[in-house]
Formats: sequence, structure tokens, C-alpha cells
Amino acid sequence: MNTWDGSTITIYVQGAAVLSADFPPWSNSAQWTIGTSGTCQPFGGLIDDVRIFSRSLDSSEVRQLIEEGGWVP
Repeated sequence: MNTWDGSTITIYVQGAAVLSADFPPWSNSAQWTIGTSGTCQPFGGLIDDVRIFSRSLDSSEVRQLIEEGGWVP
């Protein structure tokens, strides 16, 4: 799971933040896609739970979503 607050992207693995990095906003008119970038080979698996929020989630919210989904061993 990833979150982005408009300037920083945070990557979570099993509910724990493993990487945070500056990721400034970009401006282009490309369509948003899930599973492909439009120029690369499409993702060959299944994507079964996509959620887009109007704000960045904090770490406790990320952990709660992961636990609700049964993704934490």
C-alpha cells in the first residue's frame, strides 16, 4: 500500500512503513491507470482491492485497512 500527501510518498509492507521519499506533484494530462502505465507491458495478475481517498492516510489507518483485509499473516 502507498500513501502520498502531495509531497511525500510512503510505501507500506504488511502495515509497516518501509520507505518514505520526496515525491513532488507532477503536472500532465495523462489519464490515471491501474495495472499499466500505458507504455509498459500490462500487469499480468489480479488487482482486487483498489481504494482512492481524498487525503493521505496515517500509519494507523493503513494498518487498520490491512488488518480488515486479512493481509497481515
